Amino acid sequence: PTTAVLELYTNPDLSHPFPARAFSSLFTFGEMLHAWLTIRDHATVTELIDLVLDNTSYKAYIDDGTPEGEERWANVMEFRGVAVSEAGRTLGEFLEQVSLVSETDNLEEQANAVTLLTFHAAKGLEYPIVFLTGLEDGLLPHSRSLDDGEELAEERRLFYVGITRAKDVLYISHAFRRTTFGDSSVSSPSRFLNDIPSELTEGGATKQRRQEAVSRASSWSSGRSNTSWSGSSSRSATSNRKEWTPPARPQPSPASEPPRSRLPKPNYLRQDVDDDPRPASSGSTQYRTGQKVRHVKFGEGTVIESKLTGNDEEVTVAFPSEGIKRLAASFAKLEIVKE
Repeated sequence: PTTAVLELYTNPDLSHPFPARAFSSLFTFGEMLHAWLTIRDHATVTELIDLVLDNTSYKAYIDDGTPEGEERWANVMEFRGVAVSEAGRTLGEFLEQVSLVSETDNLEEQANAVTLLTFHAAKGLEYPIVFLTGLEDGLLPHSRSLDDGEELAEERRLFYVGITRAKDVLYISHAFRRTTFGDSSVSSPSRFLNDIPSELTEGGATKQRRQEAVSRASSWSSGRSNTSWSGSSSRSATSNRKEWTPPARPQPSPASEPPRSRLPKPNYLRQDVDDDPRPASSGSTQYRTGQKVRHVKFGEGTVIESKLTGNDEEVTVAFPSEGIKRLAASFAKLEIVKE
């Protein structure tokens, strides 16, 4: 299919069975596909994702203003956040890293391999050793279930399914800090962990130790102007990628020129549109350590670290009421507070 669409775009004189409207749509898509394939070896994965989202107006397509639509778009932004965190990988390496394709169906039962399963898929199965990860409020139970008794009970049943998959040993883990949709914040252990009798567990930090750690992570002194929150020096990553120019559009002969597309013209083909929120990568950051900024949701905070990641700027900010958060400057829309 990919080859056929590209053939329609690169060879406008080619004979085809499509009516005018269908051909116009295929020609427009072939034009975008040709541009994506041209830059894939020179652009970062994040840049390629941004270009696809912009060309296809994908946000308008999936975010219809409903809670479900907002969640769908949030999932896309989470995927983009993964691409930002995996800066430096090629497109092939990135896809291999995030691929959910499993080969476990072809593995022997005694093979030396880990099987990845959801709670639903694990029903009826048992393993000698089981690892449950991400046991945090907001993940399990899910944030949408916290205020609904029935939903919370269903989440607890799923948790029970998970822990009873282990024949001999069960490992449960939760993250101290987790990055979700581009925001990094201190997380809380799942309330379901309190349902497990203490005499059946080993290890794990005490509540006092965790509260002390959370307190340290949520407080930051602006006097530490030359170091990041983690103590490492702030640094900028510059790009040495080759410059690329969009390929010249093939000119069809007048007799076979495709009909004008009725679809909205992609932004990258429009000369009058400049609504890209991403800052240009000039080798320097827009925000500096110790600077006061304001976020529309989290309020005022202090910049701990800012660095260039791909074609975006990653800003780590300490918010007094929200803790430490790592934000993508192109989407966070941070306002610099003048002192």
